[in-house]
Amino acid sequence: MFSSIPQEVGAAPFPPLSPRPSLMRTVFDNGVEADLDALADRRPSLREDNELLAACVRALRDAPNVPKGCVVATVNNGTVVLDGRMSYFYERAAAECAVRFTDGVRHVENHIVVETPKLAHHIPKDVVSI
Repeated sequence: MFSSIPQEVGAAPFPPLSPRPSLMRTVFDNGVEADLDALADRRPSLREDNELLAACVRALRDAPNVPKGCVVATVNNGTVVLDGRMSYFYERAAAECAVRFTDGVRHVENHIVVETPKLAHHIPKDVVSI
């Protein structure tokens, strides 16, 4: 039914896109060929640990879903270790995501413990009674 796309009168069709020159081409063990130009363009930036720690602290501070003062970050040779206690899993994931994409981070170890908030039946009755 819709076999062709109508064109405007007098409009020339777009020329075909020429393929980009590949920076690196590889063949995997299963015979699949792939262009790895996107990976070749990304160069890891090397940062000193103290500079990387300051960048991670800024990223954690600016992340909207990370509660302030709940995360302690340490850096050793580009590996960021996150420690602390939080109430929800999404906060733990947001903290990891905030530092993972900081320039210079090679690896993230997330040791944040999630403690669920106490429910009303865990609270002693003398506190609840009015």
